Amino acid sequence: MSQSVVTIRGLRRNFGPQQVLDDFELDIADGEFVAMLGRSGSGKSTLLRAIAGLDEHVTGSVVAPRSRAVVFQSPRLLPWRRALANVTFALADDGPDSLGRDARGRAALAEVGLSDKARAWPLMLSGGEAQRVSLARALVREPDLLLLDEPFGALDALTRLKMYRLLHDLWSRRHMAVLHVTHDVDEAILLADRVVVLSGGRVSLDRPVNLPFPRSRGDDGFDDLRRTLLAELGVQEEVGHDQSA
Repeated sequence: MSQSVVTIRGLRRNFGPQQVLDDFELDIADGEFVAMLGRSGSGKSTLLRAIAGLDEHVTGSVVAPRSRAVVFQSPRLLPWRRALANVTFALADDGPDSLGRDARGRAALAEVGLSDKARAWPLMLSGGEAQRVSLARALVREPDLLLLDEPFGALDALTRLKMYRLLHDLWSRRHMAVLHVTHDVDEAILLADRVVVLSGGRVSLDRPVNLPFPRSRGDDGFDDLRRTLLAELGVQEEVGHDQSA
């Protein structure tokens, strides 16, 4: 079994009287792709911030790689910087070698299929292109752990499918661990090695996804796992395959 790169024990986080994370525990293996589902307000984004080291008010133990990067639902690009400069901004503290940074930035843009957009301003990019620049900005740091906070939630259905294929290809090539927070049950099954459900501040369900890649909604076992996950999320009736939780 692969060594764990993320180990979380006894994690707690309160917002006033509301306890969002309650003695939370999770392990993620080296190179594993874990998707996390949960209802709105269940603490998924709070957990990601804790793992990323962006929340000083959590208690408990979080062991994670020093080399980690986050991709948010909004691309969060700096409008006064071109695409390449947005990517290399993540390397601002890596030293004075601007030529080296540019080369790494261009390589990251090429990985996400945007070699021709290096000089584009953010306002010139489509929603999918902007999110790919955001992904390149994370990849340029060569993370051992990639944290994804609903990065495809604002994209149209066709663009999401393209992003699924891109993300899976990048993960396969780089062999990094991924924690992907999403509301979309189908998305979780299509992408992940393992799906966990966050409820009541803890992992209430943890299921491997034993389906070969590439995956589709028509695969044997897809619907059974989907129904199990939806039931855990409190959705008792399925209304077509585009439903998300």
